[in-house]
Amino acid sequence: MGKIAETRKLVKWGSSKTLIMSLPRNWTKKYNLTDENEVQVWENPDGSLLILPLQLGVENQPMEATIKSDQYQEMQMLSYIIQTKFIDGNDIIRISSKEPFTDSRYQEITNIVSDLLGMEILHKTPNEIVIKDIMALKETSIEELVKMVSNTVLELMKNFIESIAPVNISILEAILNSRDNVYKYYLRVHRQLRKALMQPSLLTKMNLKSQDAVDYAFFIVDLNEIATNIAAMSRATIKYKSQQFIDRTLKVLEPAYQNLKDAISSFLFQNTKEALKCLPKIDEMKTLKREIENTIDKVTAKQPTTASQIILDNCEKIIESTLSIALAALRRAI
Repeated sequence: MGKIAETRKLVKWGSSKTLIMSLPRNWTKKYNLTDENEVQVWENPDGSLLILPLQLGVENQPMEATIKSDQYQEMQMLSYIIQTKFIDGNDIIRISSKEPFTDSRYQEITNIVSDLLGMEILHKTPNEIVIKDIMALKETSIEELVKMVSNTVLELMKNFIESIAPVNISILEAILNSRDNVYKYYLRVHRQLRKALMQPSLLTKMNLKSQDAVDYAFFIVDLNEIATNIAAMSRATIKYKSQQFIDRTLKVLEPAYQNLKDAISSFLFQNTKEALKCLPKIDEMKTLKREIENTIDKVTAKQPTTASQIILDNCEKIIESTLSIALAALRRAI
């Protein structure tokens, strides 16, 4: 934010009840403002006002970044750089190359862009690819995107539970495919929140307080981690589908799912009662997880139980993420 911290006296304007105040001289000088210019005035959700020079309007200054692809011959590294520029909030990303792009290189970059929700290749020359954000901010509701990710993650966990007894490979493979969609939305929400925190006018336009943005940022990270855990459990079940006792993990998976569902609901709808109900169950489920591990170990003796162990370990991570979500929900609600 700015360094200006001054008080201003309100002055009555004319015979009306309109009140006016002067603007700090250093600020007007910095942006070359005169009595012929206009400023934007935004009311924040907390009742404060945000004043911006008109030339700093959200839609007038798209952020741009240039990436020299020759410096990143490995596609994985180039993918990380493009994602980073995307998350940083750049509206236009130019990818340049000294040598003309090969067809395979262009296709690989196209695949990377397809994972960045809202970004499309605007045009291409032999030595430059330009991608642009086409998702207008006014059409992007953070609350709706977060709810969409929340519902998808819950659906993935529910589907996983239903695919264990008996093991259903087609559902498990569908879960892995859907996990990629969660990551797309995770990146988009992460980008929007980061950009909004850097540009207060965006935060106001999105009707969010800074604390809301921080809460959503941590929440979407938790959801993405949970999706990763579900994917790991799905891969283990596909790989070790013939192992016995996988179904015994349901004893902790089912209550963990219900508690996660309640925690997410309490976060989204700021429900203190639901948040308080979720928290005491965390330790109970961790204890239950250890009891199931011990039971399986006793029954199987020296036989491998890799799938069950991977499922239980990832379920414990989901339980930990649920704790984080429930605590955030409680903080938002009280």
